[in-house]
Amino acid sequence: TINVRTVIKYIKIVPIKRVQIHCFITDIPVILYALADRRNTLTDLDLTLTNIAHSPSLERILSDKKGIIEQLPENAFPKLAYLSIDSSHLSHVHLGGRSKLLDILGRNLLKLSFRNLSPDGVFAILQSKCPKLVHLRMDKAHSQNDFEKYSSTHLLHLELCRCPFLLSNSLSIQFPSLKSLRFSPANRLDASQIMSLVERLPINLLELSMEIPSTLANVLVNAVSNALYSLKKLHICGSHETGFISRESLILLGNACRSLQSLQITCAYMVNPLLFNSPSDFTLLESSQLFPCLSSLHLTICDVVLSGLPGLLAHSTTLQNVTLLCRKNWIPQNIALERMCTELSMQYPHIKLELDMNFSMVG
Repeated sequence: TINVRTVIKYIKIVPIKRVQIHCFITDIPVILYALADRRNTLTDLDLTLTNIAHSPSLERILSDKKGIIEQLPENAFPKLAYLSIDSSHLSHVHLGGRSKLLDILGRNLLKLSFRNLSPDGVFAILQSKCPKLVHLRMDKAHSQNDFEKYSSTHLLHLELCRCPFLLSNSLSIQFPSLKSLRFSPANRLDASQIMSLVERLPINLLELSMEIPSTLANVLVNAVSNALYSLKKLHICGSHETGFISRESLILLGNACRSLQSLQITCAYMVNPLLFNSPSDFTLLESSQLFPCLSSLHLTICDVVLSGLPGLLAHSTTLQNVTLLCRKNWIPQNIALERMCTELSMQYPHIKLELDMNFSMVG
């Protein structure tokens, strides 16, 4: 941990392209002023914000006519393409402060992330503040009404995490160029809501990531199979209870989504996994006739996966990457898993087999 003065000194010396910093909101003006010296190199900025007792609001700080922000040149960050604002250390956020920040940083952004908290009314200002966005992540957005105020012909990637509302309008009209969607709801979805959401997605969507109740995984797979024939990447994150993906749903998916390249089947809570019914169901994934383009698998560890994995690696002619996800604190099990992965990697060197112990939930 170093103080802001040291950070600023370092910024002025080194031609930095990417900056990740955790700071008080009162420090933002001096940080931005220092970063302006790197206006021709700075491309990525990741801010994690913390407040202190009785400090003025971010809007007031950035609106100070006598403050250092007033000395910034117009278009002070011409090459800044990515901005992430993490509000996990704040209890609330207001639109005014975020709007002022986007006035300074948003003009040339291609990717914007509001992590953990988003201000009410933010979608209504995005078109004017960030006209070039192609990738947007918004956590805990407030309302469907606000969301519908934003539309874009060039937005390609949309992430709505811990979203309290359902998408009741057609994304094909709102975002006609959309290629990927990540959606994790704040509340439990039922079967009709899952089917309704999938029906509203662009038919040419290439990537879909959704958190759903594990018992409704087959509902999602069947809905995708009936609507999204161009899909190349599907991530299903189960939650709430233990569930299973059926053999019939896997066959339907393989027959419908012939271009599927990546399949991720994980869970938000390791105690309530999303599983396969049997090893024979799991090994359907090795079929090049059913999944002719499948090159990447990302799976939560379970008995069915472990028993079926050697056969999958032995018989698949398309797989290039397999990632197994487990908890870091499963020390005895992970030692055995690491040994197994090492042995299988030596046996099948053409497939990259990884053990990911950095388990985290979607969103």
